[in-house]
Amino acid sequence: MVLLLRLFWQLEYETSANISSYLTTTSPPLPASHATSPSHQHPPNHPGSSVPDNAAVRGTQSGSSIDVDDIVIAVMGITRAGKSSFINKAAGRMEIVITNDLASQTRTVRPVRCLHPDGHRNVVLVDTPGFDDTHLSDAQTLRILAHWLKETYQNNIKLSGLLYLHRISDNRMAGTPLRHLSVFKELCGENSMKNIVLVTTMWDVEDESVGSEREEQLLSIFWKDMIRLGSRTYRFQDTRESAWEIIDCLDLERSGQRRTPLQVQQEMVDHGLQLHQTGAAKTLLRSLTKHVGQAKNFWSKLRNKTRRKTCPKEHPSHLESHTFQSRSSTIVSSASGVSWPAESTFSGCSASSRQDILLATIEVLGLDQQRVDIYNIPMLREIIGMALSIARLIQKMGGTHHAIVQLIEYSGWLLDEITQHAMRSASVLSRDMKRALSTFQRELIDLEKAVTSISGRDLIAPFFLHEADLQTITVCTASIKAVYDKLDIKLAIDNRHAISRLDDQVTELWANPAQRQCECGMHDIPPGDAQEMGSHPLPRV
Repeated sequence: MVLLLRLFWQLEYETSANISSYLTTTSPPLPASHATSPSHQHPPNHPGSSVPDNAAVRGTQSGSSIDVDDIVIAVMGITRAGKSSFINKAAGRMEIVITNDLASQTRTVRPVRCLHPDGHRNVVLVDTPGFDDTHLSDAQTLRILAHWLKETYQNNIKLSGLLYLHRISDNRMAGTPLRHLSVFKELCGENSMKNIVLVTTMWDVEDESVGSEREEQLLSIFWKDMIRLGSRTYRFQDTRESAWEIIDCLDLERSGQRRTPLQVQQEMVDHGLQLHQTGAAKTLLRSLTKHVGQAKNFWSKLRNKTRRKTCPKEHPSHLESHTFQSRSSTIVSSASGVSWPAESTFSGCSASSRQDILLATIEVLGLDQQRVDIYNIPMLREIIGMALSIARLIQKMGGTHHAIVQLIEYSGWLLDEITQHAMRSASVLSRDMKRALSTFQRELIDLEKAVTSISGRDLIAPFFLHEADLQTITVCTASIKAVYDKLDIKLAIDNRHAISRLDDQVTELWANPAQRQCECGMHDIPPGDAQEMGSHPLPRV
């Protein structure tokens, strides 16, 4: 089951990297007369451009194509801000299916052709995936938006305007919404602010006085700079009339004179920049890197405070075999400035803060996964995805032998180091590093198979290592050492002591079969540790 989930995840990621696959449709290609225009053609060898792909500008739901003379308006905003509902109201029909569950619905860019109430003009409203999506990471969402905008611009199609929807029912404008607004502003650029309408939604579920107070904060604080540069604000009253009143404020009659390429379009097409070099991506990367630092600091604090405990349920005959000693030495990653204990939390049987450390490992891996996606490093993205899949499986199981959890912790630590290295070297990995990573990837596949097999055992068996399990751990540990050897010496020199210690612990498992039995799990955390964990909540992204 886990392998199927991982294959599904890989497929979803690969398709997100190729926006044309996301936007495949049965619609016929655009007529040749509309494919390009002398006023704005980009030859195939133009820096940062590619052969225009008409699939990028065709609808996946409505079957309508986008013409260069169409009035095209993108509808953006965070997930569940009401984008699909707005388009349905404007179209006067259920063009986009909306459900009542909490999962987001829009995962692709979907143009919908709507007849203007005047009966003469057509307006194409483009439904877009929102940030903070249930199924897509923010990095995937940005990649989908950026590549669709890039390809439409290469096809000489410019937006007539953008609608940015915001729920008035949100009781705070901080953290995630604020970060996404910053990314949106960088996506558009100052010169496009006059073509943006800031729309508040969900007025029917919020008290008028409360909503008006929040609206005033938006106008005077968070949207102040955009309004100063020409953006307008409207309330959406969840009616067709209200939708078209908002659309018409873009002055559609003179839309041809007002079509200005967005900042990300100019960056990726006119200036030939890669996604990670754009202003929008840099803004998102700064936020992701900040949260990686917070998660790693939390990770480090938990590891530093861990003290050796024997398992409450452990049989006396096993006590002599747990001879690992606690060490206080630490190492420092020059990439992040975060102190890392040389001794792993999972040395010996200790339930102390184990669940939180696994959560921190998952958090760091998830954030790094987004960063390498923005930098477009497929190999590293896949390996991080494998480690993340294993960590989540262990979490779902409620734990397994501490040696396996420790191995995932070190894998997360290693992959974070490589992510930092790859970002500094502009996504370039050496040939030796790629070979080592390829081997590590194969060992992670075997580890995932082993953990999947362990998860199918009875309630006690997940904490007992079979010899085949130990063989997998041994080979994976050797692979981790090999990858570390390929890292820049300034990064790896202080880490080798910890890696050697991991190797020593595996050797002890082979020498002392009694150590292969571990009953600490992750559920029975002593009260003192639970209190300690509560004082260091994992930061939310």
